[in-house]
Amino acid sequence: MRCADEFEYRFGELDALLTAHAMTIHKSQESEYPAIVITLPTQHYTMLARNLAYTAVTRGKRLVVIGQRRAVVIAVKSWAGRHRWTKQEEWLKSPRRERAVTMPLWLQLTVLSYRGRAPSRNSATASTTKASRSCFAGFGPCPKTIPA
Repeated sequence: MRCADEFEYRFGELDALLTAHAMTIHKSQESEYPAIVITLPTQHYTMLARNLAYTAVTRGKRLVVIGQRRAVVIAVKSWAGRHRWTKQEEWLKSPRRERAVTMPLWLQLTVLSYRGRAPSRNSATASTTKASRSCFAGFGPCPKTIPA
């Protein structure tokens, strides 16, 4: 089928047609659809990435791929997107004391008071030690107000 092909439907056949919506693969993430149509032309070479092809293929219960066989092969064999530019490995290998999160005193008091462990107002000072710095992990959501 070429793009210029036209189809005619009689009035009685209109019930067989459904409204379809186009969206990007990125927008379709975490969603599932009864049927999907994926277009894979070789003209947009940089978009032929394995992770995008996987995401696209796994969105629908029924799948129709429109495009060139070569484009599918390029996407499946693509290594693009496999390397993530992150400092996670470096962060995990660093000593724990270097990973301490520094937060302002008012935020420390907010988090600690939310969990029922607030120090007395008199003992709180602007300068805190590394041992007293807290991380958000395990404290749950922070309230939006600063304790009085």
